[in-house]
This record gives sequence, C-alpha cells and structure tokens, in this order.
Amino acid sequence: MSKFNIYPQLKPQKSSHLFLSQENKKLNDQLKILDDSNGIDVITGLLNNKALQAKIIEQNHDVRSTANKNITFAYIDLDDLKLKNDSLGHHGGDKYIQSFATDLRQHFRENEYIYRINGSNSDEFGILIESDQVELISNKLLNFKEKNPNYNFSIGIKCGSRDQNGNLDLAEIIKQADLQMLDQKSNKKSNGVK
Repeated sequence: MSKFNIYPQLKPQKSSHLFLSQENKKLNDQLKILDDSNGIDVITGLLNNKALQAKIIEQNHDVRSTANKNITFAYIDLDDLKLKNDSLGHHGGDKYIQSFATDLRQHFRENEYIYRINGSNSDEFGILIESDQVELISNKLLNFKEKNPNYNFSIGIKCGSRDQNGNLDLAEIIKQADLQMLDQKSNKKSNGVK
C-alpha cells in the first residue's frame, strides 16, 4: 500500500535529476542520504524539504559549463493556516494545505519545482525555476492569487546567478526570498491587510 493512498487524487511531483560526480565521493555520499523516496511530502505530493536540501547540494556543487546560470526562488507562506486549524481542526488545515498545493501545482509547469518546506505542520512553500525569471514567477503568482482569492499568502522572490567560477549559493537565495516574504507578511499585519 502506497503512502499516497491518503490522498489518492494526488500524484507525487517528479524530482529533478540529481547531479552525481564520480570525482566527488563526499557529494555522492551526501546525496545518497537524501533519498528520493524521502523527498515527497505525504500530504501534498510535492517535493519536500529533503528534496530541497538535495537541490541545494546539487546546485552548489554543479559547476559544469552546462549548469544553469541563474536560479529564481519564490518563498510562499500561507497567512491564515492557524485560523483554518483553529476553526476546522488540524485535519481541515491539512485539507486546506492539500487544496492549495494541488491548485498551485496546476498553475505551474513540471520543470518549475514546487516544494513544501519545513515539515508536516508547515504552511511554507517554495518554487524554484532554473532561470532568471523573477518577473515571470511574480506574474504567475499574482495571477494565481487572482484566480484563487480564497488563499491568503505572502511571497518573497529572489534570483541568484553563478559567479565566474560557476559557484551558486542556493541556500542564500532561499534565505533572501524568505526574508522578503517575512517583510511582506509583517507589512500586511502592520497595515491590517489579510
């Protein structure tokens, strides 16, 4: 019996192909720990935090000339999950998260990786696009918000580029997107906006 039978209408999102280098034994060992079977969030079928950590390792070590030069990351936080949990119970909150994830995934293409970040009680999501498409992802999220007014969320979007040596710090890009999202969330609260 599959662990996805809890929500049978969801199919797991495909993970990216992980970069494995024969010369880098340490990287190979790190990636083996982050097994794909553990890279799927049970409630949403999205990639989970372990898959995101694997992507960080992959991107930070992939200095091939064919590696993507830019990464754009959108950090999303559902603003009203506590309210949903308080009024509907945690099962209702899970259904809300599942619904949000399903609608979000339908709005984005398969090569735009969507993650549920930080574990089972999390209302945080991330979208990673391997290009410098800040405006595209921003417009897609605004369009998603217009089409789905029942979801209230805050977002932060950050793009990073590889340096001349091919290095990219994806963890820092995610951190900066998270800080932007927190600023937006804080501004909403101080202005009384939902």
